[in-house]
Amino acid sequence: MTAVDKDCMVWPEVDDDGYGRDSRGRLMHRVAYESAAGSVPVGLELDHLCRNRACYEPTHLEAVTHRENMRRVDWSFRNKTHCPEGHPYDEVNTYVDTRGFKVCRTCQRVASLAHYRANRDLINERKRARRMAMA
Repeated sequence: MTAVDKDCMVWPEVDDDGYGRDSRGRLMHRVAYESAAGSVPVGLELDHLCRNRACYEPTHLEAVTHRENMRRVDWSFRNKTHCPEGHPYDEVNTYVDTRGFKVCRTCQRVASLAHYRANRDLINERKRARRMAMA
């Protein structure tokens, strides 16, 4: 049931969710499946048997119900007690984003601070321009 990674055809440009998209924004696994097997039947969605969202190899795709697709998901990430940097996922340090993923507040704070420091001059310049426009 699981395809070997070396057999995956991986699209080089992926969106924030890890799916391959072309320059027109089309999901490449859908394009590949429809080219090989025809339209995805109404009420079904494509499941990556290889678990690689960027893969567009038609033999790695299967049209299944949403329920079956969710049944096949590896939900073990939801049971993690610490983020990849080792900070605890507890009530104080964790929030759940709109997609249902745990987010470490400490890591988010570090990333935000790094972004601010890297873009401080631009951010302050925009603030000054807004103040000048309002005056």
